[in-house]
Formats: sequence, structure tokens, C-alpha cells
Amino acid sequence: MGHPVALAGILALLSGIFAIHNWHKTPDRVPLWWDLQAHPLLYGPRWFGLLFLPELTFLISYLLYLVSLQDSRFQSAGELSKRSAYHLILFPAFFLCTVQNIIILPVAKSETHDFDANLFVLMVAPWLIWFGHIVEVRLELIG
Repeated sequence: MGHPVALAGILALLSGIFAIHNWHKTPDRVPLWWDLQAHPLLYGPRWFGLLFLPELTFLISYLLYLVSLQDSRFQSAGELSKRSAYHLILFPAFFLCTVQNIIILPVAKSETHDFDANLFVLMVAPWLIWFGHIVEVRLELIG
């Protein structure tokens, strides 16, 4: 299994490349937050709206990895437990990369800046199911 931080870095780099590729197709102010009906509530500068999630994609996984290194139980754990922990470390990177490239970039380029809330829920549901599964496996291994 590859190093989780390296994979998170690759996902962050790809998200950053897609954001830079769409740079000139987006307005100077892009939506940063939406209401429950998927209408934009908060706008921010283009550089923040397009580059924040790629940076966060790497940073969260890196911080989770650093925390796991401090846990002596992780160091002495078996391969299955380490794999489960690596999935927990990578989950935010995959999730944020997906949100950035399927929701944020297309919405930033659209004129209304609205998105289909059903699509968002449909996209988020598998991630939450996967997260629940890896947390359950991790809890079984610890307990």
C-alpha cells in the first residue's frame, strides 16, 4: 500500500491543476458557502475559492498522519490496522478532491453559482458510507 500522504499530495496537486486550468473561466468573486437550497450565501476572491480546497486536501491528511505517528499503538499495530488507519487518513483527501472537482469548479464557472443539491447529496452519501465502514473496522481492530 502506498504512503497515504503521498497519495493525498497527488490528489491535492491534481485538484490544484484543475483549478488553475479553470482560472480564467471563473469570475473574480466565487461562491464559498451555499444555503440549504444550494444558492450562494458567501462570496470570496477567486484565488481563495479555487485554491483553498486543494491545499486543505493535503493539509488535513498530513496532520492526521502526524497524529497517527504519535500513537504508539499505531506503530506496533498489525498490517490490517495500519491499512484501516491509512484509509482514515486518506478519506478527507478523496472527499475534498471530489467536492472540489465535481461541485466547486463547475459551480464557480456557472452564471447563477447554484448547484443541484440532489447531486451533492448523491455524491456525499457514498463517502459517508465508506467513512462509516472504515471507522467501524478501525473500532473493531482497537476493541
